[in-house]
Amino acid sequence: MLLYAPNWLFLLPGILLMVLGLTLVFWLLPGPRHITDHVVVDIHTMVFGVMFTLMGAQITAVGFFAKVFSYAERFDRNSISLQRVLRRVQLEHGLALGGLLFLTGLAGCAWITWGWAASGFGPLYEGVRAVLFWSMWAFLGVQVIFSSFFLSMLGISRDIYIGDYERAGDLRA
Repeated sequence: MLLYAPNWLFLLPGILLMVLGLTLVFWLLPGPRHITDHVVVDIHTMVFGVMFTLMGAQITAVGFFAKVFSYAERFDRNSISLQRVLRRVQLEHGLALGGLLFLTGLAGCAWITWGWAASGFGPLYEGVRAVLFWSMWAFLGVQVIFSSFFLSMLGISRDIYIGDYERAGDLRA
């Protein structure tokens, strides 16, 4: 039953969680925010934003895994939009996006580390916010890279590649 509703079970909650997390992260990136006179959200809330972003990305990836698997196993025969995406998006696209995210995060973390080393490895009070931000992008990049590999493996059918069903004819029917 779960393979018939990956949009509602995985994709929508994952994307919403990721958007919530990214909103928190970008909102708190400049510094603490005062909700009222006594309520201040700061770095601890930003940690939750990073966690929500990473969990949302993982749930979304599982949703894509379920969609591709259900398409490959013929549970979802009328997915025209998925067919178009599978023909156009390749492993290399995911690797390029993941690599870009990872290298961006790595460069940001290296920049923070360079500044920290230049200051004699003292307290990293203000740098923690930036470390959270840049490491989130590095982790997302690694997640996209390995999810792309897995999606590519799922896309290999027993007889033909998934975007080629229409050209090669239905070999399983």
